[in-house]
Amino acid sequence: GEVELGERCRIDWLFRAELGPAVVPATGRGAPPLLRVEPLRVRPAWAALWRGRLEPASVQLLGVELTPGPGGRELAALAERLRGAPSLPPGARAAPPPAPDPTLYFEDLTVVLGAPGDAVRLGPMRARLRRDRGPPGDRIEAALRLPAGGALRATVSRPPRGTGAPGVWTAAAHLELAAADLSALPARLPVRVAAGSLSVDARASADLAGVEVVVSLRGADLLLEGARLGAGPVGPFAPSAEFALAVPAGAGRILLRRASLRPLAPLLVEARGSLGLAAPRILALELGLAPVDFGALADALPPGLELGPSAPRPPGAFGASLAIAGPLQQPDAWTVSGTVDLSPLRRASRAGPPPPLRSPFSFHPPGGGPVIRVGPGNPDFVPVSALSETTLRALTTSEDAGFFAHQGFDFDELRNALAEGAETGRVVRGGSTITQQLAKNLYLSPARTFARKLQEALLTVALEGSLSKARILEIYLNVIEWGRGLRGIGPAARLYLGKDARDLSPREACLLAVLIPNPARYGELALGGEADPWFRARVDDLLRRMEAGGALTEAELARELAAPVLLAGGRALL
Repeated sequence: GEVELGERCRIDWLFRAELGPAVVPATGRGAPPLLRVEPLRVRPAWAALWRGRLEPASVQLLGVELTPGPGGRELAALAERLRGAPSLPPGARAAPPPAPDPTLYFEDLTVVLGAPGDAVRLGPMRARLRRDRGPPGDRIEAALRLPAGGALRATVSRPPRGTGAPGVWTAAAHLELAAADLSALPARLPVRVAAGSLSVDARASADLAGVEVVVSLRGADLLLEGARLGAGPVGPFAPSAEFALAVPAGAGRILLRRASLRPLAPLLVEARGSLGLAAPRILALELGLAPVDFGALADALPPGLELGPSAPRPPGAFGASLAIAGPLQQPDAWTVSGTVDLSPLRRASRAGPPPPLRSPFSFHPPGGGPVIRVGPGNPDFVPVSALSETTLRALTTSEDAGFFAHQGFDFDELRNALAEGAETGRVVRGGSTITQQLAKNLYLSPARTFARKLQEALLTVALEGSLSKARILEIYLNVIEWGRGLRGIGPAARLYLGKDARDLSPREACLLAVLIPNPARYGELALGGEADPWFRARVDDLLRRMEAGGALTEAELARELAAPVLLAGGRALL
């Protein structure tokens, strides 16, 4: 294809030439060049020179900038041009046997990824590329030295032509990365590596049947940090993983034949799946968490992820599975299903001593506030058995409609949260269940970080594996916030409605339920007696959802929609 070579041409007394700049332009209008080199230095092969032939022994490419274009589009276009290079016309004299290929040396190599204006520059790096076309076959060796000292070694080889193995090639690569190399990744990533190292080994082969790739990763003393990860560094980790990928010829998809990931020594996640190569690029992924002992996992958590001394540690093991399918770039169209197997955890919990949360306990609100006694002896405590069925249905319909059916995680809500996050480019909501909210309220800070969400997930498993649904709901209703500094459904019913929580009407229960997502703001609206249209619509919508779920009859729904809600003191709110 087109190559632009500048006017510089210097040859010294040793016949070493310096040329440049050399530019391979991009195909896109106004796009930066695919490749720019300034300058090139060519050293001749002395043995060939004495025989009267001018052949390069090595080529140095200095100040190299490679811009593959969005999605590697420009590199793909170059590959097409190379595949379409003309062959010798019929009757033309064959070219003489090729001279040995020169070794290529790259200095100050920079790779530019992303769109103009939002590009990430990786480099400068050093590289060496050598090709050997000897009798054993065609072999290419590459070595790359990263800015911070990391290194890549790779080989690609195929048997010589005429051996009856057309299109067969193999490749192997080994990559060593230190923390400084990994920290050069795009700064917009939410997590960066502060310490440790990572090694990657890859093997690949291709023939007429397709391509097979096996990748292994090993981490050592990895320490992660980032504002979205947690308040401080998390680690060290020593993760390991292995992936086996295949691209069968003509199949039009990438197959994940098997994958195993150990983020921590006790954890083993296995996966398999596929991804279509043509639009709409259908993704199918199945993941399974092998049964893991909860106590062993809690002991293996590194600093930054510890559950804390007061967190529950039920005996026994648990496992999980997750399946995702749908168009890769349309998360709202995915189907997400999953299960959490808590049966071994529950059996061990029933056989052992009762966990502390089954008995009355003292709750210390995070961030301060009066200690709350959760159980008899506290006049504000309301047993779940004392609340009406419609009150419980109003609260669960609002916060977690599948509470009595799931094992602590709602996978439909997880899918919805993923879809909204993909659309907005940030985490909009967490899809948290009542058990997850309780885990956060009892043991964690309100920080919206990845570390806190991981801790919340483990604590959710502990709560679901050791407590009944009724007890989880009872604790939840007696410790969560219902207004600024206001905790528990008993005090909330008295403050807002001037009555006992045991006597709430369905509409009054819905009023309290819609306060939960933002108790400080919504509580002030309610106390101010403001009949905000949005506030009224939320209450009425919750009543209609209760009727749709069978918690109210049509006649009861009509009655509740028409009934006023009187605040403490007799003022009508809705």
